[in-house]
Amino acid sequence: MSKPSQTFVQVKNCEAAQQNPLSCEVCRRRKTKCDRKLPSCSHCIDAKVTCHYPEAKQRGPQVGYLAVLENRLVNTEAVLYDALSKLYQQPPAEGESVDRIVKRLQDRYSNMPYSAKTSEWNQQPLLAEDDRQRWWIAHQQIMAESESPYASSEVRKRRAMSHSSAHTVDTGEPGFVDEARSRGPYSPADARSSERPLSSNPSPGVNVPANVDPEIAAELDDEQLQKYF
Repeated sequence: MSKPSQTFVQVKNCEAAQQNPLSCEVCRRRKTKCDRKLPSCSHCIDAKVTCHYPEAKQRGPQVGYLAVLENRLVNTEAVLYDALSKLYQQPPAEGESVDRIVKRLQDRYSNMPYSAKTSEWNQQPLLAEDDRQRWWIAHQQIMAESESPYASSEVRKRRAMSHSSAHTVDTGEPGFVDEARSRGPYSPADARSSERPLSSNPSPGVNVPANVDPEIAAELDDEQLQKYF
């Protein structure tokens, strides 16, 4: 035989299973205690009225509300960063629009846990001017760490032009000036030999100027001689 306490618990659980979690609308309007019985409470049965229970609302915010709220916060931070940059007379780099700033902040926050986000927001209040300056400096570092594609392409273009000009002479032949420089300065003997005309040309159809070092001219093939001289 089951114990009396166990039987009482089973009866209570059975009654709870047959009750609605919320009071009916009639009892709510009359401000009377509703027994929440299903399908109709005792008060509605006695009053011979239809008993209607409201739908139980889900606790917490609606689905997608936090994502929309966080996206709104990112957009607000991007606009604030752009406005403070102009206020401090240090506007963002060329091509760095608000949309690009939003994209980079979204990429950053998408990889952060909620605890890290809330900790960062709590440590960066925006009430005082000093707080806003610290926040702006911190976001400057964030933007520098995630350089925009536009700025990266411009940097790569400038580096490529600089690299090309360092290894190209007026003739357009890469590496030729490096090869000539690797020989070092002319010696007095080279200077004297460059002053006299060549006794013979490396190729019958090419005339090499007299001021060109014969050793350099001797190492150039016929195509290079015709191209440069």
